[in-house]
Amino acid sequence: ILNMRYTSIDIAKNYSLEGRNKLKKDFEDGIKSTSFCIVTTGSYARDEASEASDLDCFVITKDEIDENYFLTEAGSISPTPEFKKLMNEIVNRHVSKEAGDTGTFGLDAVVKLAELITNIGGIEDSNIQFTRRMLFLLEGKCLYNEELFNHFRRKLIEEYIKPTVSDCQLSRFLLNDIIRFYRTMTTDFEHKVSEKGKSWGVRNIKLTFSRKLLYFGGVITVAETAQKTREIKIEETIKLLNMSPLERIEHIARYRVDKVFNLYDYFLEKISDNNTRTELDSATVEASSENNPLIFRELKNESKHFSWALASLLEQTYDKTHPIHHALIL
Repeated sequence: ILNMRYTSIDIAKNYSLEGRNKLKKDFEDGIKSTSFCIVTTGSYARDEASEASDLDCFVITKDEIDENYFLTEAGSISPTPEFKKLMNEIVNRHVSKEAGDTGTFGLDAVVKLAELITNIGGIEDSNIQFTRRMLFLLEGKCLYNEELFNHFRRKLIEEYIKPTVSDCQLSRFLLNDIIRFYRTMTTDFEHKVSEKGKSWGVRNIKLTFSRKLLYFGGVITVAETAQKTREIKIEETIKLLNMSPLERIEHIARYRVDKVFNLYDYFLEKISDNNTRTELDSATVEASSENNPLIFRELKNESKHFSWALASLLEQTYDKTHPIHHALIL
């Protein structure tokens, strides 16, 4: 699908696909259960991975827990020592960088489907569950049990696109949660940096490129299904969400994507280099602009052009009468 002119995009896509296929084969060979699936999110799911990438993943299980693979204690679910050892061996075999410590993802992260599709927007909709739910929808790829993965995704989309939605309406419930998620990511960034003292540079650049691309890919998915029946809304939403955000944007906007893709190609080229990432993480929020590393300043400048290119692409793809423009404001 993607044009070979975008060298870094193409390299990252091939690297991601090769990595996912190796993980899938080993998981399929090593696991014998139909009651859960393994989901990856992050750069491996978006076809943007490199040797600098870790693997974000979590398990979604049916309500009936397979006791051969999971332990249940005090309401929480965790993999058995044997299963965790197997997962560790498989992931370490194919992914060189260790996973982070967010608690949202990782080889211990297990969630029941019911926890993802209930209490949406309610008081019990924790930040962790919200993040898992939205990333599962907007960028998730399957590493084990594709059939159950597809069933779970459909069930979640059916929760967002209610039987009461009219043909002329946007999928507003879904759109509102996509907007809420993007704004939550930007707020969460401030918390991680100011309250927890997390490194700033790489996170800041990702926020202005990959997080923004994910948001935009969600917005145009909703825009594409306007003026369609609920059944078609669901089917087209599934079809689009099965694509990576870049594939989705190219599929919808086609020949208009060049500016967006050139800027994103530049971002991937820089973010996949370990030396560049080290330099980026020497940037600090306290430093004045000219005192931060040159590469950080260059990427920040390009990120503004990226935002403008996305805004322009939305206007070119959907004329001013399209309901998506009004929905993003009111």
